[in-house]
Formats: sequence, C-alpha cells, structure tokens
Amino acid sequence: MMDLYIFGHKVKKQGSQSKDLSQRPGLRAEDIKILWASWCDLIIHSTFYGGTEIAYHGTSLTHKQADHICALRYGTSPPHLTFFGRHLDHGVKGFISSSSQEVVIFHTDQEIKQGRPEVETIPLDTHKHENCKIVDVQLASNGSVLFSTMGEGRPIVSGMYEFPSFGRFLQYLRPEPEEMTGFGPPQELKLDDWFPLQGATNATAYTALGDTGQVYTHAVDMRYPKCLGRESSDQTSTPQPVPYLSETVVNKIASGGYYTAAITSDGELYIWGQSPPGTGNELAVLKRDAAVNYEDEFVRSVEVRIEGEVALVTDVAIGWGHMFVAAEVRRNEDDALRAVFAAGCNERGQLGLGSESSTFVEELREVQSLKGKRVRQLLCSGWSSYVVVDDPRGQRVRPEEKG
Repeated sequence: MMDLYIFGHKVKKQGSQSKDLSQRPGLRAEDIKILWASWCDLIIHSTFYGGTEIAYHGTSLTHKQADHICALRYGTSPPHLTFFGRHLDHGVKGFISSSSQEVVIFHTDQEIKQGRPEVETIPLDTHKHENCKIVDVQLASNGSVLFSTMGEGRPIVSGMYEFPSFGRFLQYLRPEPEEMTGFGPPQELKLDDWFPLQGATNATAYTALGDTGQVYTHAVDMRYPKCLGRESSDQTSTPQPVPYLSETVVNKIASGGYYTAAITSDGELYIWGQSPPGTGNELAVLKRDAAVNYEDEFVRSVEVRIEGEVALVTDVAIGWGHMFVAAEVRRNEDDALRAVFAAGCNERGQLGLGSESSTFVEELREVQSLKGKRVRQLLCSGWSSYVVVDDPRGQRVRPEEKG
C-alpha cells in the first residue's frame, strides 16, 4: 500500500472546507502517482484492488474539463501522459498523450466565450517536427512556450523550440493554422548534440537535464541572474550548461519559485537561486560566503545527515519558496535509515513541521510524521507539498475531498 501526505495549502473544491491532513495520509491506495500539481489543482492516478482511477481536485477547470480527466481509464499501468500548465497562474492547461498521439487543451472561460470548445483535441502532426514527437511542454513565466521533440529511430533526432505565447503554440499545432500577423515557425533553441530528458520552469528560468547527465539553463527573466546557476550571457536563445556541474552526472532536477536543485548519481544535492522577492529571508546554504568557504558563486552543495551520518539524497522537490528532500543511509540491502527534510517558506505550513514552526526555516529540518518511511514521490507546487510513501500495513482510505 501507499500513502499520500499533504502539507500546506490544500487544493479543494470551490466553497468547501479543508481539513488538516499533515499528520495522517490524505489518500491510501495500492499505488499512487501524482500526475500534476499547481497552486489550484491536483491530479492523482491511484490503484484500488486492481481497479484504477484518475481524480481531479481543484478549481481551475470546468466540470466538463474535470470529467474529461476523470474519465481517462487505464490498465495495470497508465499510458504516458504529460500534463502541462502554469503552476502559479491558471493551473493545468492540457496534456500530451503519446499513446493516441494527440494534445488535449482545456480552454479558459474567456476563450470559451470567444467560441473555443471547453475541451479541444488536436492530433499531433509529426511532419511539422521532422518526424519527431512532442514529448514535453513547459509554460514559462513570461508567457512563452518551450517544447521538446524526439524521434524514435537511430540516431536519435531531437529538438527544442520556443513560441512567444500559448496562442501561437496552439495555432502551430492545429492542422490548419489560422491567419495571424507575423505568425511563423517556432524559434529553435540550439542543443549542440544533446537532448533533454527532463525539463522544468520556475519564475525566471527554464532548466533542462540532458541525456549525458549535464544541466542546462535558459533565462526567461534576466532580472534574477542567480537563478541561472551561472553567469548570464548574451546568448539568451540558447540553453547553456551550468559550469559547476559540468564534471558531475545529474539524475534529477527540480525547480520552482526562484530555486532550482539537482541530485547527482552519487546522491549529492546541489541548489541555486534565491528566495522569492519580498520574503526577507534566505536558505542558510545560499547565504554562505562563497570566497570564505571555497564554493561556487551560484551553485551550493547541501549536506544531509541522518542521526549524524552523511546520507544519500534520493529525491527533491521545490515549491514557490520551499523545498523537500528525501534521503537515506544504507546499512545493507534490507536495512536503511530514511528521513524527509524541509526548509524555506512556511507561512501555510507547507513544510509539515507543525504549528509552532516559524514562517521561514533556513536549515533543513526533519519532517517527523515521515520519519523512517520509504518515499515513492515528492512534489511541491505553490504553497503545497505532496509526499507519497510506502505503507505495508495500510488499508484503503479515500481522499478527504474530491473536486
């Protein structure tokens, strides 16, 4: 069995009351996978005794749009669905289905009033992308859309492209593009012999994890150079590698607010960026004097310890101004010390540290309700945190609220 713990802002149905689920699971099922999370909506795939379901919780979609998501049915495992949207704005905007080769768009109330359907399905035309499939879509804070493509043959053909707006992106996807002044093909972002395995956006930058384990960043807001993890350059149309991580193989990246983090193949954790403007506080690791501590100006190493022993970091997630870290100390194949830590903004209890914790926590602190649990998924978005853990003892528990 698996449990889902929820901390901080609770996504709920309009007008309903949210309960405190920080010390007990909000959902218990045989298998749980969070497919999407933003400040205003949450999509969960779960398995109950052989049956599966997708549940939508939130307020950003119409009833018809939410029903479209909940009507998706799976077998023993979900097909590859890639949801995309704005984590701190509208919420989920749609998803890519690789199995049916189509993009599904959820239009806003304003777009619906202008004649668009509530749910629009657009077949993917591989000829527009040199016979490659769209595998990822990221909506940046400046309104632009970055999407990556990948071919199925060998050698692998891939690409990354950018449109200045979501409307232009949709017009490009539609079989018969509408007339638009200045409309043209997307801008290609040169990749120099690598392709993105994972992409993430925050308030100021797009970050990509390349197939060789290198990390690249691309500025969408030049006012916050720390958030790139490197010196800014004039080549803003080309993702550039983060020099400090150039000799390291990275397995995962996470980004949100004004922070980005990376986990290496050796279980080391690195972070760069800054706290959100107006916060008035900063993570202790980013306040250290780089010259005194012989550290990089932008990227900092985060040491994690469990009961005094140096731990391997297994997962990381970042919200608007906070982070969650899962770590373990392996004793042998069947024995390990496990812990989950949190730091950063805590105005809404998103760190899971209890009601007496301060509104900003500079150092990583252990989340006691998750002590010793094996983490299956960490996800933070906005002022919320979600942790999926194993629970071999559990019996099925339905979500407290369904929207």
